[in-house]
Amino acid sequence: MTASDLARAKNAFSVVFHEFDPYGCPFQQKVGDRLLIYDVDRNETTPWGLSASALDALLRAADAEDLERVFISVADPRTNRDPAAHYVLSPLDADSYAAAAEAWTILPHAMYPPSGRWGAISSDESHTLIGGTARFVANLAAGLGRGQDAMVSAWLEDWSGHQDQDPDDRLRIGDWIPAQLAHIVGSQRAERALSSSRLRRLPAQ
Repeated sequence: MTASDLARAKNAFSVVFHEFDPYGCPFQQKVGDRLLIYDVDRNETTPWGLSASALDALLRAADAEDLERVFISVADPRTNRDPAAHYVLSPLDADSYAAAAEAWTILPHAMYPPSGRWGAISSDESHTLIGGTARFVANLAAGLGRGQDAMVSAWLEDWSGHQDQDPDDRLRIGDWIPAQLAHIVGSQRAERALSSSRLRRLPAQ
C-alpha cells in the first residue's frame, strides 16, 4: 500500500471503527447498525474471513462505488503504518478477496471502503462483525439467508462447546462474548440470547 493510500485508509478506518479488535467492541458509537455473521456450514478451505456466500451477500449489499477500491488491514492503520499490513483491493470481488487472503489466511482483518460507509472485521474464530449504514446492513442481512438470532444462537452454542473443554474456567474461554454481543445486537437482545444459551458468563477479574 502506498503512503497516500495508507493515509486514506487511516481516515476511513476512523469513520467506522473505534478499535481493531474482533473480540471487543470495534465500532464507533455513531455506527448504529451492526451484524454478527457466523457460518456454521462454511467451506473449511476458508475457515477465516467471509465465506463465499457471505462475501457475495456483501457485494450485492454495497454500493458499486464502494467496491471500486476497498482497504483490507490486518492491524490498525492509525498505529501500524507498515505497508505490508494493509492492502487495496480494486475492485473488491470474489477473486481479489481470495487472492489477498492467501497472504493472511489465519489473521484477523478489517475490510472497509474509503467512504467509511461500512466495515467488516473478521476474527480467527470464524465470526465476522459488520457495521455500517442502515441500508447496507439491512440488505446484507437479507442476503445471508439466515437470521441474526439463528447465527448468534449457533455461535454461542459453539463457544459453549469450547467452554466444555475447560470446566474449571481456568482459560476464561469466551469471557469477552457478553460485552461484544451487546455491542452488536444491543443489551436486551444480547441478554435474551445469552439466557437461552449454555454459555457460562464468567465474573470479571
